[in-house]
Amino acid sequence: MHLVSIIIPTYKPGDYIYQCFESLSVQTCGNSVFEVVVVLNGEREPYYDNIASALKKHNFNYKLFYTDIPGVSNARNIALDYVANSNTSYVAFLDDDDRLSPSFVEECLKKAQPDVIVVSNTKTFVENTDEKLGDDYLSSCFKKNQGKKYNIINYRSFLSTVCAKLIPLSVIGKTRFDTHFAIGEDSLFGFEISGSINEMSLADEKAVYLRGLRPLSASRKKQKKVPRILCSLGLCKKYSQVYFTHWRQYSFKFYITRILAEMQYIFKTLIH
Repeated sequence: MHLVSIIIPTYKPGDYIYQCFESLSVQTCGNSVFEVVVVLNGEREPYYDNIASALKKHNFNYKLFYTDIPGVSNARNIALDYVANSNTSYVAFLDDDDRLSPSFVEECLKKAQPDVIVVSNTKTFVENTDEKLGDDYLSSCFKKNQGKKYNIINYRSFLSTVCAKLIPLSVIGKTRFDTHFAIGEDSLFGFEISGSINEMSLADEKAVYLRGLRPLSASRKKQKKVPRILCSLGLCKKYSQVYFTHWRQYSFKFYITRILAEMQYIFKTLIH
């Protein structure tokens, strides 16, 4: 039995994925506490063999899956379906170009409860440079909410991404990532599971999610106007379906912030 499953989707990974694995091999909680679930999507070789060889060099438990269907959402769903049939209690999502601080799992588990999402600190780094670790919007949100009582509006930025947190499997339940969206799928997933949480708790500052900044990463590529606008409209529709189907479970204020965020994206796209 592994208390935590760390899910890593990957598509045509570069050498950065090996550094990602290295960060897992030095977790202070010990290798028996967690397992690593890697899902390669898209082209298979030489990536599958390279990943398999790299994983064998580490002492942590792992599962390696492959799907020829490209897309991070489908890859994560494959991992979640596997994890749902295991004895795992908690899930952590990790992108293949990111890393975890050595005490990430240990410190997050100290705050873990069945209906509580534990959020870590976040720092950014630029691979193969001497730049110091930087802050982003998640770092700011973490600092701003230290010592404060949980409020979903104040914590909403944390739910715009599935990374940098420990999520109870019971909170996720049957919720899966919507494969119709290539943008905004994390935020939608976060909104959907928000109806199942009672609280979010901040881990100790030593628990850090290290977010790699790569110019060519999917999240940093410039999007075409029409597809981006259509995506935002589709997300608004989906948010509304989720909220109005189970409106008693969800925060109306949180729902409105998600709609306004998509409207802001549309406005910015139109004027640029």
